[in-house]
Order: sequence, then structure tokens, then C-alpha cells
Amino acid sequence: MATFSTNPPRDDRKDRQIRAMVTQTEIDNITPDMRSYERPEKVGSRFKLITKTMKILSSIVCGLILSLSASFAKDPVNTECPVKGKAVTAQSKVAEVEVTFCCKKCKATFDKDVLAGLQKFATAEDGKCPISGKPVDADQKSTVSVGVCCGGCQKKVESEPKKHLAKVK
Repeated sequence: MATFSTNPPRDDRKDRQIRAMVTQTEIDNITPDMRSYERPEKVGSRFKLITKTMKILSSIVCGLILSLSASFAKDPVNTECPVKGKAVTAQSKVAEVEVTFCCKKCKATFDKDVLAGLQKFATAEDGKCPISGKPVDADQKSTVSVGVCCGGCQKKVESEPKKHLAKVK
């Protein structure tokens, strides 16, 4: 016995054409920023990977900068703490003291023999060049690294440099 259907017979070619038209229509309606569409779970995992990689790279760069900044720090000019007289080592704290001069010549003289210059700085009047005694020029200055034994001594030397720099050895 034969069965008859009221539906027309299916044509596979029409189905393929309709699927192709739908696909092409969907593609035509996609905006340029949507053309690189990926499944959300793939995008999320890539984003997490990129974020994690950037965090690792930034940590490496920060560590490198910190390690290099320590290696470029000036060595202290002294061997004993000017406050307590303890030995200064490579791991000791450093007090930065700024000394101003009247001219480049006095600055060069100071830079040649810093320890002798610090003795003169300790006895010089405020606002006067430690080498010549003339009024200082704010543009002519040297920064001296003075080794100290602890953070407390560092604060004392930085707050009252003249009082303590006379004892620098």
C-alpha cells in the first residue's frame, strides 16, 4: 500500500540555498567590530590569559626597576655613622645631603674632595658657599650620600646636616 503525503517533496538543493542565503544575510548585517566574533567562553579565557600575562610582566618590570635603582644609588662617602660612630656597610641606610655653592668652580673643588668639603660645609654660614663664603646660587649644588647605621640616624643627619657632618670620617 502506498502512502501519500500532503507536503511537497523536499528538494535538498533548495535547503542548501536557503541556508546559504541566511548565512550570507547574517554576515551582511554584522558590523565591522562584530566580524571577529568568537564564543564568549573563548574570549573570557583569552582575556584572563592576557590579564595574567600583563600582571606577570608588570611585576617583572617593577622588580627590575627597583633592583636597578639600588645599583645606581651613590656609595656613601664615609665609613662610620656620624651620629653613633658605628661602622657603615653596603646594607646601611644613606642620608642624602644637598650642598649649594656660589659657582661651578667651588662645586668642582668640593666634588674633588668631598670629606674635606663636608668639614667646610659644617662650619659655613647658612646661605654662604662652604668653599668661598660668597652667597650661594641655587643652581650650583651637589648631593652627598652619607652612610648611617639606622633610620633614626638618617633622620637626624637629614634634619640637621651641619651638626652631624663635622663628624664624618
